[in-house]
Amino acid sequence: MRYLCMQIVYLDKNKWIELAQSAYGKNSSEQMSNILTVLREARDLKQACFPLSSGHYIETHRSRKTDSA
Repeated sequence: MRYLCMQIVYLDKNKWIELAQSAYGKNSSEQMSNILTVLREARDLKQACFPLSSGHYIETHRSRKTDSA
């Protein structure tokens, strides 16, 4: 039986934001575009997963309250 060793990668919120900006064309950095491509390939090949923690949700919820004030 073959076992895959999937890497679990936790990204900080600011990295998620940078990747999202690159994915939606709001960040023209070639480096970030290349990183996004590599991460998508790792995901598609099931070599890595990028979960969100409860901390991500809490931080995002707090920042939305701050932004709306």
